Amino acid sequence: MKYLTYFTFSLCFFLNACSASQAEAIHNINAAQGKAMMDDEDVIVLDVRTKEEFADGHVPNAKNLPLSEIEKAETLFEKDDKLIVYCRSGARSSQAAQSLSKAGFTDIYDMGGIQDWPYDVVK
Repeated sequence: MKYLTYFTFSLCFFLNACSASQAEAIHNINAAQGKAMMDDEDVIVLDVRTKEEFADGHVPNAKNLPLSEIEKAETLFEKDDKLIVYCRSGARSSQAAQSLSKAGFTDIYDMGGIQDWPYDVVK
């Protein structure tokens, strides 16, 4: 019984540590913070909308990697690259950030949706 309690405690601790480190990899930012990062830092901007949505207008210098293809990020980018992800409203960017974190990426910034982007877009 003592070993079962110890095992259960250890397992819970390990699982919490894993989810805490995933949560630490993801930072929620707004459009102004994202724009400042794009202007001042070496970042990769990922638009996780569909190719058609991307063609309708996207953040300057963004790369289109639809959520349905997010696993390709592992072959395209380094795990410690600083990634800014966005979509239309924030739902897909949140899912993408979680997937990237689970894949081992360590510096992810979820900017939410382009609908909150007050700056110029590329069409």
